[in-house]
Amino acid sequence: MDSVMQMLNQAMTLKRRVVESLRPSLLDHFGLAVALRGHFDEHCAEAGIECVSTLPEDLELDAPTQLSLFRVAQEALSNIIARKGAKHVEVVIEPEGEGYVMLIGDDGAPADVELARSMPSARHRMSGAGGSIAVEAREQGNQLRVYVPRSAARSA
Repeated sequence: MDSVMQMLNQAMTLKRRVVESLRPSLLDHFGLAVALRGHFDEHCAEAGIECVSTLPEDLELDAPTQLSLFRVAQEALSNIIARKGAKHVEVVIEPEGEGYVMLIGDDGAPADVELARSMPSARHRMSGAGGSIAVEAREQGNQLRVYVPRSAARSA
């Protein structure tokens, strides 16, 4: 009976983690800034990477656009961790023009820029929100630049 209870607890924990990764409750309850900070802090700590985040609390974006930005950031961080070598990651969201720009930079090995540029799921998410995405390899590391307009987010 103890073994069955232990397996049930493990299954419930796994289910909770899967559901949370699909749609983080922090995003629904506290917004994009808190959800990104929590995600980056947790996964960077597990990977031994220092993370700095500069995220405004008062983003004027609808829920679907916030989820799209979260998914793109999630994919970017997964790619950074998988490439290995990064010691620092920075995620920034700031106003730009009629929208927001999200920058995710790292100091790891350069990405395969052609592969990174294709990022079909990220491109699809951003085009659905009226935004754009660009990846550039820098001398030390990489930078992902995502732009999303405020007005397109409301009218989409």
